[in-house]
Amino acid sequence: GMGAAFIVGVLRGFSTRGSGVPLFLEVSYAKFLSLASTEPSRISNLRISSSRYAFLLDGSPAYTLPVRAAPELLLFLHRTGVDFRAVPTSLVAGIIPYIFPLLYIGLMYSVIRKQMNGGSGSVGKRAVAKRLETTNLSFDDVAGVDAARAEVQEVVAMLREPERYAAVGARVPSGVLMVGPPGTGKTL
Repeated sequence: GMGAAFIVGVLRGFSTRGSGVPLFLEVSYAKFLSLASTEPSRISNLRISSSRYAFLLDGSPAYTLPVRAAPELLLFLHRTGVDFRAVPTSLVAGIIPYIFPLLYIGLMYSVIRKQMNGGSGSVGKRAVAKRLETTNLSFDDVAGVDAARAEVQEVVAMLREPERYAAVGARVPSGVLMVGPPGTGKTL
């Protein structure tokens, strides 16, 4: 809206004098090469960057955009006198090469952040444990290895009727160590 129009107006004000004459004269790359080879005294204070060549042409600021092409083609065009210039890149064309690396960095940041938070996906929220009703729970409700299940049934029977096992000379265990991968029902 108004902000974009203001910025465009300010940029136009910086790039032109009050009369609408540009502050910097754009010279085609072919003309720049011709001036450099035939009238080098007209060019002074040359500054070369990867995106533009700025210089003074007869004391006035000027610039040209370097053409990215094979040197043989540029030399041929210069010798034949063909006028050529670089096509200025748009803002979108200048940003496109950076989009995928930025997306990749953002994705990696997200993955690393989830790993640091435990991968729960709920930042700052704690999970509430749900309790099972153990009143009607029996060994038939629990799946598992039959041998391990039989051993656990034996320990439960010993805890329920310690006098029966004490008569035979067995001691009631003070604890049971359950070993197994997570989610296999060791706490039941």
